Amino acid sequence: MRRILGKMAPLVDFHDATTLLGDFTMVKSYTIDWEKTVVVYRGGHHQTVVVTNEGDALLVDSPLPTLLQHFCQDHCLSWAWREPVKRIFYDRFTHNERLSEAYIMGLNKLIPYKDKNAPDAGYFMAHLLCDYQELAREQVMLIFEGGVRVKIPASASAVRRQLDRANKLAQIHLDVLDFINREAGLYVNERLKNYERIRVSSETARTFTKYAMLESFKVSHQAAFDQQPTAHDIAEVERKMFKKSGALKK
Repeated sequence: MRRILGKMAPLVDFHDATTLLGDFTMVKSYTIDWEKTVVVYRGGHHQTVVVTNEGDALLVDSPLPTLLQHFCQDHCLSWAWREPVKRIFYDRFTHNERLSEAYIMGLNKLIPYKDKNAPDAGYFMAHLLCDYQELAREQVMLIFEGGVRVKIPASASAVRRQLDRANKLAQIHLDVLDFINREAGLYVNERLKNYERIRVSSETARTFTKYAMLESFKVSHQAAFDQQPTAHDIAEVERKMFKKSGALKK
């Protein structure tokens, strides 16, 4: 067993997410929480299974997309924030690999272990994860703070890949936040005393602002004219509002 986050916990509870059989508590509704939820995955008959940080397995009478939609609403995880972060991720790390849907707010990370369209789609709270162990091909045991264990239908390489992506996305969030706080004079993060970190966070924030404004223009254009703007329209907006360096015109 590998320690991946530098913290281990006693093993107290176990749940098998590779099968729909189990001892579930039926509930009509559930609100996904950053600290109280460890795993959510698609159940049968438009239902969702939720595993809590106390090891309880709840069968929720609501489909997974609905729970995730409410989760975004409850925690203000807006499209206007997530799309620019995705674009920066693609610019920096990859150009030809599709990024699976993840729900990230800085250090808080709800990330997929299977694609959202898969029949056994599921997500886990990466910031609560202590360790993981590959049991067999396409089966991994996730071990969370407090000792809750959940067996999921995924490979160790898939889990490792999603953790890496989540950390990179989270770093983009933190860079933008560091820049905003530094510009506002609220605080100076210790790591931003390094000039290179200041440069990276500043460039990340400017790029985020640029992408956010361009995405907002696309939405406004669609609403006003009932069609997507052309590449020429977007290029004109970019030319008029941004310098070649990517900085906003003053």
